Amino acid sequence: MSYTVYVSRAEGEVADRVIFMDAGQIVETGTPEHFFSNPSRERTKLFLSQIL
Repeated sequence: MSYTVYVSRAEGEVADRVIFMDAGQIVETGTPEHFFSNPSRERTKLFLSQIL
């Protein structure tokens, strides 16, 4: 399994929304707080467990 992570932000700002894509499709989106503390998809949970 492999992942590609893209980060886009304006200098000095923190993201107000996180999007998780799987196979080129958006599968999960939410605030950073929700995304990192309560992901809903198993693939998102697996990804987060490998990077955090």
